[in-house]
Amino acid sequence: MKTVQVLIFGLFFSLFTPVISAQTLNWNTVENTRHIVTIGMGWDYSLSYHVGYAYNLNIELPLVLATNFSVPSGETLLDDFKAKIGGQIVLLDRSNIKGTVMLNGIYRRFESPMVRLQNFGGEMKGSFGYYKSNWFVGSCRSRF
Repeated sequence: MKTVQVLIFGLFFSLFTPVISAQTLNWNTVENTRHIVTIGMGWDYSLSYHVGYAYNLNIELPLVLATNFSVPSGETLLDDFKAKIGGQIVLLDRSNIKGTVMLNGIYRRFESPMVRLQNFGGEMKGSFGYYKSNWFVGSCRSRF
């Protein structure tokens, strides 16, 4: 049944989304974009779905404020979830070379018949890469 759910979600997503891009921002394509909406799925100990919104401030240093909400696939939809809020800023901004730092606050919840666990935390990531308008290559390092 889960395979069918994944296939239906993927088909729906590909039919109604005009452009599918990477889960990370390509900084050479967001210069004139204010509102960024993300929808996707990934593997984080299980198959999970996420939706997110980001707002590009378009100031001297490129800064994006973002929020993200993700849930794993399972029987009960909202018994487990992860919510993030934070921002990403470009510190190294050359024509094709970019270096960014991302800071997020995270709230997670896991619930089973025996226990409900809640967690507040943080996430700090740094990335460095070579960006073109249609592709990019980069590395990301996470701490916190």
